[in-house]
Amino acid sequence: MGDVVNKEHWPKGTISWDGHDNAIIGWAERPGMERVLVYDYDTIIWNLMNEDLTWQEAVEYADYNIACLWAGEQTPVMFFKEAP
Repeated sequence: MGDVVNKEHWPKGTISWDGHDNAIIGWAERPGMERVLVYDYDTIIWNLMNEDLTWQEAVEYADYNIACLWAGEQTPVMFFKEAP
């Protein structure tokens, strides 16, 4: 993704999810706000499963601890290929 994973080019204050750089698929822009990172949900699930979580454990962890996290206006967004 070029500049997406090159943190030197990120806007000041960009929030990222540790250990999931490979799940970054781009940026989202909202009117009047800084752009935010977009993460692929399925890749995050695979990352968690590679840490020895079952699929169900990975989904529960991601849904509760990542997808629902609000850390301010620069909180990343999650891309779902299908409706959750």
